[in-house]
Amino acid sequence: MINYLKNLYKLDEFAEDGIYTVPHSNDEPKIRIRDLSEYCKNNNIQPNELSQEEYAKFIVPNPK
Repeated sequence: MINYLKNLYKLDEFAEDGIYTVPHSNDEPKIRIRDLSEYCKNNNIQPNELSQEEYAKFIVPNPK
């Protein structure tokens, strides 16, 4: 557990705002994660509590 926490502290140095993401494939939509996080924080909700309409606000349209 101690090694896990040490690694988390190292990881924190790379992400100042504490947001971590996993690379996605080209088939998946891109999400404006920082905006989504700020919205959730300002509205005191968790991302999994967003309605589909709220979540859709943070999807970046794919250029065609």
